Amino acid sequence: MDINVTKRDGSIKLFSTNSIKKTVQWGVDGIGGVDTLKLERKILIHLRDEIPTTEIMQVIINASLKMVSVEEPNWSLVAGRLKLMDLNKNVRYTYNKLSGAKNNDFKFGYHNTMDKFKWMIETGKYSSKFLEHFNDDELQQCFDMIDQDKDLEYHYSSVNAMDRQYLIKLATNEVIELPQEMYLATAMFLTIPYHTHFDKLAMVKKFYTHIKNMEISPATPIVMNMRKPNASGTSCEVVRYDDSLNVINYVNKVVMEDTSKGTGFGAYIGDIRCKGSWISGIPNVAGGSTPYIKIINDIISATDQLGARDGNITVTQDIWHGDILEFIELKDENGDQREKAHDIFRAISIPDIFMVREKAKEDWTLFDPYEVKKVTGVKLNDLYGKEFEEMYLKCEELAENGQLKITKKVNARKLFTSILMKIPEAGDPMFFFRDTVNKNHQNSHFGTIVCSNLCHEILSVLIADGEEVTIYDRETQTVKSTREIGYSPTCNLASINLAKVTNENLVEIVNTTVQILNAVTIMTVNANPAATRFTEEFNSIGIGYIGYAHLLAMNNLMYGSDEAIKFTDKLTEKIAMEAVRSSAKLAKIYGKYDHFDGSKWSDSIYFGKHISELSDEWKEVDELVKKYGMRNGYLFAIAPNTGTSVLLNTLPSIYPAKGYIIQKDGKAGKFNAPIPDLDTLQWSYKTLDRVSHDEYIRTVVTFQNWIDMGISMEMPIDMNVHTPKDIYQFYHNCHASGVKTTYYSRPKSITCGGCAN
Repeated sequence: MDINVTKRDGSIKLFSTNSIKKTVQWGVDGIGGVDTLKLERKILIHLRDEIPTTEIMQVIINASLKMVSVEEPNWSLVAGRLKLMDLNKNVRYTYNKLSGAKNNDFKFGYHNTMDKFKWMIETGKYSSKFLEHFNDDELQQCFDMIDQDKDLEYHYSSVNAMDRQYLIKLATNEVIELPQEMYLATAMFLTIPYHTHFDKLAMVKKFYTHIKNMEISPATPIVMNMRKPNASGTSCEVVRYDDSLNVINYVNKVVMEDTSKGTGFGAYIGDIRCKGSWISGIPNVAGGSTPYIKIINDIISATDQLGARDGNITVTQDIWHGDILEFIELKDENGDQREKAHDIFRAISIPDIFMVREKAKEDWTLFDPYEVKKVTGVKLNDLYGKEFEEMYLKCEELAENGQLKITKKVNARKLFTSILMKIPEAGDPMFFFRDTVNKNHQNSHFGTIVCSNLCHEILSVLIADGEEVTIYDRETQTVKSTREIGYSPTCNLASINLAKVTNENLVEIVNTTVQILNAVTIMTVNANPAATRFTEEFNSIGIGYIGYAHLLAMNNLMYGSDEAIKFTDKLTEKIAMEAVRSSAKLAKIYGKYDHFDGSKWSDSIYFGKHISELSDEWKEVDELVKKYGMRNGYLFAIAPNTGTSVLLNTLPSIYPAKGYIIQKDGKAGKFNAPIPDLDTLQWSYKTLDRVSHDEYIRTVVTFQNWIDMGISMEMPIDMNVHTPKDIYQFYHNCHASGVKTTYYSRPKSITCGGCAN
């Protein structure tokens, strides 16, 4: 059957169906377990005269995707190749049209690379820093590293994610970049801080190799941005709203500016005086924290993170705060909707003493933080552990004596269950177990951790900005403003793909991950001065994990089993040790982070364990740390990785596999993606529905043994947690087991694209 087709440039050309056979054959070359004839039959019925060639390509891709099943998972790889062919043709056509270049290669467009690279810089798509740090000869040697055959290994979910979110687009939404160009340019950009002390081309090759092989998964903002002008690789910031209109307005401005540039937020609201408190000495006039949360909600809903994901923020409130009851009801459909905030995620900070009283069904007292500070001279939320408990009990005595007036008693069990009742419906609140968090804080000498970030894996010191002071200069007739800048933790994240770690490459992969993230802290431009200050003084990085369930299946280990736990503990200890070693080696060259002295690192305490408790292997690492310090004040944090797991076509974070086939979203609608190596490992996976919450918690705690910050710990509703009693027991077991934080749950009606990505 011969028909006419409409080409990309609008011309009409005779088209032979033999072209479809050639295209399909190229897509399946070397891939087993697929029937090309079955695919061709599905395609032919969609053809018509003068059909656009772009539509034919989409028909072939969609037909391949519809054939993905447990029995034939490799159609996902075929669809990936075909999607890549289409992407290459589109990019080649768009670039040739705009630049006047000629690139007629049929399958792949990695040609005219030098000209295109400089064109990307001239047109403002790539950073001009490239030309400051690489000469033409070095650029050519970098371009010679491009491995275009690597594209043939990417599944449809990977190529689709690149097309939708990661590859650079024009204002007209046309993609102008190809996958290996993206990975190479990112690698080149991230080597810039190391050019003085390292072989730059060797560094580029190392970074590029590990990223394109998907052994290291930089977080979404890194892959999206770290080659562009004014690049930011920060996934998230954490801000603190102090009890001052001046500071509240300033922080709102920061949130609005940075969320529009792709940053998610965690916010602590517990300093703001509660409803009915004093203002300017007048009692019972304060509106409380809820009106300010409503403003935050409106800011987030009005901003868009570069079109890649919606603005998102998690707001944390203390469980002893006088506004906690209103806070719990913030997302309810009933009640006065003018007081609701449906677009935020809620988190609740919980001390150990509350969990003790909840279990005993005792009373719990709520306080106004402003009044507590006014009467006692102490900020209760800056204390933890024994000091917090002693001050909390003292506040209860003061309330009994009438010295604290804005207080309320509630039953701890009723308060806790009212919180838990929101989770199946809304997916939150998240929990922040503040005593467990601070007890294991490597930088406890610098301050208390009062909340976490959007996804609840970043656990760092957070200090509010000061009030603005404005001075009029009579001599110059100008107004000068100053503000004491605080510390806003940032998330600079990358994950090690555990399924690709071997005994032979482990050390290099860990070392490279530390170097990549350390570069992100140097090369990132933050609009928030407090985030810049935190990053410059702590060089905080967050190494996480991805592909854990795949790793277990490869080793025929059942999720949560004794064998899996032992295996995981041994592996993560080795990775932790190598990360500390790598950070100490960077400190030797670039200097230790500003606040190393007095930290637990400086006292030979690693991940809550003194060197005397650790194996002899740690002694050499400890000697390096004693001699040079640490370059990075924080090292590990496990993010949810749901977005980047799509890019890598692997399983997110340390979660169990949800099923053999996962439904995802593509440009043409929903499609099925098989979990990794399904054709060979199907019976080695222990899927979510067969994992008990005890096995899940045990796994999380095992990882946490070698994590200095936190873990974005989902509570999947379909993980044998169905009844209110199950949910109650899950969160109690989390606290009792030493879990630091919990992330939002995933009821089927709720999604959180911002967190997931």
